[in-house]
Amino acid sequence: MGKWFFYSENKGVFWSKIDCTEPILKIYTNKSSIKNEVLIFTSRTIGYFEKSTKTILQTELPGELTPAFSFTAGTIKNTDSLVIYALHHCGNSISQLEAENSEVWRSDDKGKTWKQLTDSLISNLKTA
Repeated sequence: MGKWFFYSENKGVFWSKIDCTEPILKIYTNKSSIKNEVLIFTSRTIGYFEKSTKTILQTELPGELTPAFSFTAGTIKNTDSLVIYALHHCGNSISQLEAENSEVWRSDDKGKTWKQLTDSLISNLKTA
């Protein structure tokens, strides 16, 4: 995606851009819980683009989660609750396709805090 976040206030007639300092991996907004923001994910940060002020507040991801290489987000059905998931590569492998070298993390508070998911289905561990 590149490191520039583009936005328009007039349905695409004119565009402005903001430098996010590193490549953007995903952007997310919705029409309920974060309707006035756009979340901008990079491998080390989450940017909160405030639609009214046209500014971005960037927050560092926890060290254990960086570098993250993939994000997804959504709301829980019939609620306004936002859930964000992130994938982090561990170990020396550089392939994003090797699941055994990755961790899944979850945030329920717009990325302020994160918890590593350790369920055996996700971690690929055998259960008794």
